[in-house]
Amino acid sequence: FLIALTGYRFLSPTVAVVATLFYAVFPFDLTIYRRTWQESLISLLTVSFLALATLIARTGSARRLACLIAFALLGVLALTTKENSGIAFMLCAAGLTLYFLLQGNRRAAILAFSSAAVAALAYALILASLFGGAVNTFILLRESVHFSGINPYSVQFDSGPIWMFPAALLRTSPFLFLAAAAGFAAVVYHAYRSRLLVHHGLSLGIALITASMIMIQLVTQRYSFRYTAP
Repeated sequence: FLIALTGYRFLSPTVAVVATLFYAVFPFDLTIYRRTWQESLISLLTVSFLALATLIARTGSARRLACLIAFALLGVLALTTKENSGIAFMLCAAGLTLYFLLQGNRRAAILAFSSAAVAALAYALILASLFGGAVNTFILLRESVHFSGINPYSVQFDSGPIWMFPAALLRTSPFLFLAAAAGFAAVVYHAYRSRLLVHHGLSLGIALITASMIMIQLVTQRYSFRYTAP
């Protein structure tokens, strides 16, 4: 519903229909929804961040503050559900901040940045209250990151040569993979040809967020289709 609504309101009816149909047959999301993993909630939150960020960019200053408060609250929910979901939140917050700076609206840029900072601070305070202080929380997070990378499951299934990840995406769903690659190339090409981001800001932003979430896995060499679904 969020994908259809966002596509219809901010792009076009054609985009809304095509995006919704693609999402309805996306293998990774179908897998995590069937098994009710946390990533199904993360997918919902990711789309919500994108829809809210788009609304914040397009709405007037009177409604912007309320939307930013909702954005920050969703950020706290995402971070406290699973830290990985904070990636989409931070990318959308960074995109909003950059957008307002390019528009010359410093006040809105500060508000967008502050909403992300407040959410991160609230997350840190919640963890500190649960684990007996900031020092204990830092130690716990550091050890969690370390052990999650060396556990037998991650070593066997979440790591390997960099070429295997895009190859696996292609094998899992060749049509969707090629369609997404073509769509990304078309957006970048049109933005480059026009030399103006005014008419391509939203589509380019969606493309860059999607590419960034995949590139993070390539850079860290921690691959998981569960994290690719959002």
